[in-house]
Amino acid sequence: MRKTGLMLILLLLTILLPLNRVLAEPGYPLTITVKDPEGGNLASATVTLYYINGTKITSGTTNSTGMVNLEMPVSTANIIIAIEKGFISLTPYSYDSSQSTQTTVDLSTYNQVTIDATYEKSPLLGSPKALVSIELVGTEYVSKISANGTLYVGNNVQIKVAYPESIIAFPYKYNLTEIKVNGVKVNNNSTVTINSDTSIVGIYSAHYYLTLETWIIVAMLVIIIVAVVVVSTSKRGPVKQAIDEIIQGSRRFVKKKR
Repeated sequence: MRKTGLMLILLLLTILLPLNRVLAEPGYPLTITVKDPEGGNLASATVTLYYINGTKITSGTTNSTGMVNLEMPVSTANIIIAIEKGFISLTPYSYDSSQSTQTTVDLSTYNQVTIDATYEKSPLLGSPKALVSIELVGTEYVSKISANGTLYVGNNVQIKVAYPESIIAFPYKYNLTEIKVNGVKVNNNSTVTINSDTSIVGIYSAHYYLTLETWIIVAMLVIIIVAVVVVSTSKRGPVKQAIDEIIQGSRRFVKKKR
């Protein structure tokens, strides 16, 4: 009985496995060749395909000749070809396997869009970084680019640019005051039509993250703590007296501020 059962299982597997391959959806090839901004082959670039609703389809990496072979799950679709290698390139593309399964993205023919930001003051630690949202108008696809980044797109491509309204980098809070496209002021989340090399700059003003009065009180408290430590370790009367005067003066200042 056991041998009969095993034989039946093996027979079913022999039938079902080939059937599963037949029923599996076929893939549709798409070969993409990428040229860098100077017209040479762009190797080791990440190429990702998205549906226009923003859903990722597949991705791959270009070889030494700038070529990558990808597979589409459907025979026709409007997609976005996103290329990344220290920059981002976005290309709307209408895929139809019955027409062509090859395309070339030549960045030397694209427009260079610089995404930048300026900050009124430098923080004590690190540097503020604005993460800018770039939406392809007519789609639901949104990409994130750090300020000081570069975007490549073709002619007549419309993008919607959104800078963060505020950024915090100790001890400042940076507030977005204006955005300029090629020197012309625009609103945040505005639509920009790209037909040439374009500069987009977000301008931020700096404000103390805590109010000035709070910083003064904190400074006075630090002075008091330091003074107490010095007094506790000092044996000289004049030093103690001088520090006591500083403490009393600090307390009076804090009371006035309150």
